[in-house]
Amino acid sequence: MKHKFPRKTSKSLSGRAVLDVRVELPSARIAEIVSSSISPETHRAKGIRSATSIRSKRNALELEIQARDLVALRASANSFLRLAAAASRTIDTVAPFYRGRHRRAVSNPGTSV
Repeated sequence: MKHKFPRKTSKSLSGRAVLDVRVELPSARIAEIVSSSISPETHRAKGIRSATSIRSKRNALELEIQARDLVALRASANSFLRLAAAASRTIDTVAPFYRGRHRRAVSNPGTSV
């Protein structure tokens, strides 16, 4: 997973800190899978000091994190980047088991996969 430096970090007039991060991944499909796997974590619970939005764009994962303060911003950024890294490593680990599955099933129609 290739990390890019954040595009911007700013503190808005309302006292909120904002961080935009773009992480390039090997393919658009992997970016989509990572995005969908960690997007449930973006739902805000009451009392949480940050909000995060995630989307995949081509072969990149884009995160926008808004927080009440820099401490919450850093904590949220660390959490989501670790989740993205874990999801990407999981794909790398399990992908070899799924490659060629379809070909084996077609070549031996009588066997179950």
